[in-house]
Amino acid sequence: MDAEVTSSSFPEDVRESDERQSMSADTSNGRDEEGKKDEEETDVHDLDVFTVGEAIDHMGFGIFQVKLSLFAGMIWMVDAMEMMLMSILSPAAKCYFHLSAAQTALITTVVFIGVFCGVIPYGMIMDKFGRHRGILLATIFIGVYGMLSSFSPSYYWLLIMRFMVGFNISAASQTITYYAEFLPTKNRSSCVIMIEVFWAIGTVFETLLAMVIMPSLDWRWLLAFGTLPILISVPIFWFFPESPIFQIGKGDVDGALKTLKIVAKSNNKTLPSGRLVSNETKQRLMALAMKESSQYHDDTSSDFERELGSDREGSPMVEVRERERERDREQEREREKQQDRERERETAR
Repeated sequence: MDAEVTSSSFPEDVRESDERQSMSADTSNGRDEEGKKDEEETDVHDLDVFTVGEAIDHMGFGIFQVKLSLFAGMIWMVDAMEMMLMSILSPAAKCYFHLSAAQTALITTVVFIGVFCGVIPYGMIMDKFGRHRGILLATIFIGVYGMLSSFSPSYYWLLIMRFMVGFNISAASQTITYYAEFLPTKNRSSCVIMIEVFWAIGTVFETLLAMVIMPSLDWRWLLAFGTLPILISVPIFWFFPESPIFQIGKGDVDGALKTLKIVAKSNNKTLPSGRLVSNETKQRLMALAMKESSQYHDDTSSDFERELGSDREGSPMVEVRERERERDREQEREREKQQDRERERETAR
């Protein structure tokens, strides 16, 4: 009898034990699946990120931007001096080399031919190697060929040297691009416009230099002294970092973060919390998060409606869903307006 009871109760105990083990195994597997799912969705839900533009806006306009403004202004001043120099050099060279009117005009024309020829090569150089390297290279060559112009033994050598000066001046406009990429959004337009003041300073400085040098010396000395601002700007620019927007565009996140840390240290500010990503990466993360959030709300609302039996029009849950969708549409419209304003500012510049 005992044997019968024992044998009859034993399978039941075993079944209970198996059920407990099975439930434990299911719970464990469920946790593992949730863990794997969380790991897979870390990138989607980890929106504690920031872009280069957001970091620059967060740090604001500070000492770094002031120093960069002076340097960019100096490069713009050099460009203006070289342009102003043409109106002074041509009459002096005409008398020195006994040139015709057409030959005299060619001294000015050849500079603009050089600018035309240099735009595409320097654009390719800066897109591949960076703004900093391209501007530094162009500035050095402007100084070299500007100085060599003062040693021109003949008219044709002078044309060649002035052509090379114009070729490298074509990269001067990229200084403004480089400068603007370090400026906060609210200061960008005003700072880019104010930098034009240095163009006026350059033309006035070149005119005063000519008034001092030309009566006692000749045009060669004017060309030589005109390279002095370049000799000052090159060693200063050497210590400036590469544009973080160029670095992040090339996938060099560590380099961009290092540059932003330099700006933060100079401005005595801190970087935003989170990790640095490109604009495209953040947009993808936000789009995925919004998609999953919308799907979650739709599924949850549907469950509630089924449970409450309130899936008819005008029910509380339907109204909640409509409000949430309207809020999402409003946020999307605001983002589109912000992007339109940014494009208008870029077009205005």
